[in-house]
Amino acid sequence: LRGSFGFPPLPADNFRFDASLGGGALLDAGAYTLKAAQFFLGHSLEVKSASLSDTMGTGVDTLGAAHLVNADGVSALVGFGFDNFYQCNIELWGSQGKLTASRAFTAKPGFTPEIVIERQGEIERIEVESDYPFKRLLEKIHSDISDRNFASSWQEAKNQANLIGQVKEAAND
Repeated sequence: LRGSFGFPPLPADNFRFDASLGGGALLDAGAYTLKAAQFFLGHSLEVKSASLSDTMGTGVDTLGAAHLVNADGVSALVGFGFDNFYQCNIELWGSQGKLTASRAFTAKPGFTPEIVIERQGEIERIEVESDYPFKRLLEKIHSDISDRNFASSWQEAKNQANLIGQVKEAAND
């Protein structure tokens, strides 16, 4: 799996650069790529290496990358940042072909994402129905609160936090 989420430089006063608010590329953009890795490769992921850099002199990480491996030996490479050409994609590469989803993390309402499946000698393009992921997330939270069903969401959040912590630790080694 390869996941990338980055966007061009933001104004210097953007909240993402405020360390007291938990600013930084890992918690903002990197969290999406790590969640995608967990979604496709499971929760046995272990961070093998990572880097976090303050390339813009903001006091928070503005660029990062990580290499993760699951219990089956399948790798994920993720990259994220605030000083990049815009990318928002996931690529799954296997022995039979490759699947690429662009605008995988932040498709705007009304945007029709495309999934590209490549196999030896052929390319298939699939348009995915427009969706609004932030609205769906809020609906999920509302449902969990209404149904008082927090266990699975709590475990997902703990798994995500653990992986983010592993990235921070590996980057500081």
